[in-house]
Amino acid sequence: MKIQNFQPNLPVVNSKPETLKRSCKSPEAAETTDTVDFNGPRPAHRMVKKISRAAAGAVGVAGLAKIGYDLATSGSLEVGVAKAALTLLGTGAAIVGMDLVSGMWHHKGDNYGSHAQTLKHTKWHTNTQDSDYCLIGVSNKALDKIGFWPKYEKAVYNTIGAEPVAWKVEPYKNFALGKISEDQLSAELAKMGMPQ
Repeated sequence: MKIQNFQPNLPVVNSKPETLKRSCKSPEAAETTDTVDFNGPRPAHRMVKKISRAAAGAVGVAGLAKIGYDLATSGSLEVGVAKAALTLLGTGAAIVGMDLVSGMWHHKGDNYGSHAQTLKHTKWHTNTQDSDYCLIGVSNKALDKIGFWPKYEKAVYNTIGAEPVAWKVEPYKNFALGKISEDQLSAELAKMGMPQ
């Protein structure tokens, strides 16, 4: 097998690796609640969402193809419908599972570890009615309705002591720890300028 060299048509940057500087701030250097600014667009993660949704679409198409195959090749209609129903359930479960995993990955990337985003990005996830972590999008409303992310953050904090970047927004931290109600959180975030 012959290996071809890929030559992209991009300009070559002549710099030594040791001279490159990291462009994102560490979580410790992230802004505090005094400088939270909710002006500007929400981070959209457009490309990652497109890739996630394309993968979910591929799973859906494969599921539909399997349903057609089951209906066409089964010896009786009852067996074909039963197989198709199981395939439909499995396909739906796979898409929801992909969505939940993407939400956990997104939440971890925004809030924990040396690779965590700055508060400038993460502040948008402090709205408990529209946290928007799951990238495919089918699970967001259900998770927001049960208050999953604040409960998850509290469980992580109680288990290993790690505070998420989003807790730099003091009212959100107080809500996650159960010190204030959701109505109080909404009022505090509105005072700080979060669009409602």
